Amino acid sequence: MKYNILSIQSSVVDEVFDIAQEALVPRWSKKDYRYFLSQSAGFCLGVFVENELVAFFLSLMSQKEMDIVAIACASTQRRKGLAFQLLTEALKRSRAEKATLEVDPANEAAVKLYLKAGFLVKGLRKKYYEGKKDAWTMAWEATDASKSKSEFLG
Repeated sequence: MKYNILSIQSSVVDEVFDIAQEALVPRWSKKDYRYFLSQSAGFCLGVFVENELVAFFLSLMSQKEMDIVAIACASTQRRKGLAFQLLTEALKRSRAEKATLEVDPANEAAVKLYLKAGFLVKGLRKKYYEGKKDAWTMAWEATDASKSKSEFLG
């Protein structure tokens, strides 16, 4: 399958919203996604198959530090490695030196994705999701990426 990874902005908010509704919890409003897609500090990418958005990556950049907000794939595109390619491409294109995110520890697929990309668990945020569920904070550093990756991949 041929796909392209391109920068995205608020013009694709409807498609981002549709993918997010089937893939992400908690659910945000379309206005929330438009906010990230329109930020000057936003670093947002999408995977397109035949001009159709099938996955997205949203983050904010400050200097060389990336705050990853969301990664999601359409249900028809899961388990194909797109999220990993999207994440690694975003880290490369942004030239980030550090990246952070929060993840539900029960979301095994996401945790595996981040570990594979070289992220390390750094802490716990109590009741982070909707004031009920805890989240792990995870971090990545360009200098640690190759060491961490080999540690988790064997």
